[in-house]
Amino acid sequence: MDVSLDDVDADVVRKLWRHNYIGGKHTEVRSLVRGFDKGHADAVEKSIKKLIRLNIIIAKKSTGQLHVSLNPRRIGEIRRIIGE
Repeated sequence: MDVSLDDVDADVVRKLWRHNYIGGKHTEVRSLVRGFDKGHADAVEKSIKKLIRLNIIIAKKSTGQLHVSLNPRRIGEIRRIIGE
């Protein structure tokens, strides 16, 4: 799938990759957003929604909050996004 991703999208994917949030290992969205500059919080949240729609990251309700992780079925594409 050829999809146009911007720098924020790639940064979100990189952060999930760096912390090994893949498949069953997930993090709360607000924790993911917290790691970015406060002025970019809206852009990061929009990016997360976009990546969920594209099925690059998967969402799961856990502890009453939305959690996300990288889709293990898209690892090849994820590696291209992060430049590995």
